[in-house]
Amino acid sequence: MQKEDLIYLAGAVDCDGTITLTRSNWERQSPHILPLVMVSNTDEGLMQWLEHTFGASYNREGDQFGWRCTGKAAVALLRKLLPLLKIKQRQAFHILEYVEHYEPSPNSRPVSQEQAALRRGFWFVLRYLNSRPGRRGRRYEIPAYA
Repeated sequence: MQKEDLIYLAGAVDCDGTITLTRSNWERQSPHILPLVMVSNTDEGLMQWLEHTFGASYNREGDQFGWRCTGKAAVALLRKLLPLLKIKQRQAFHILEYVEHYEPSPNSRPVSQEQAALRRGFWFVLRYLNSRPGRRGRRYEIPAYA
């Protein structure tokens, strides 16, 4: 992977991408929250290049294609992209902050209430940052612990 590839990817993420946290088991004691970097575009050639250059995979979603990089691979990619991003740098920063504070579930047991609240808080922050400016403050209130 060359510097030019990272610069191009940063532009694609800033324009056609999303940096967020996905969630599952939200209502349980141990919400599972996973970093996600995604690029959507109608050009399948771009998706093939992303898959070949950065790994992960893409799929077709109607008339668009979506390339998704999740988990540890997304975190490693965000560490490289952080200084190159212009529009979505805050989202990348918050994901990397989340990873610094993340504590895995011990032996698949529920995490502490503090860790569960921290996970939900980071998810709400990313949800807020990715919402349209006109909707901020109406739909997504950032909890005090975020």
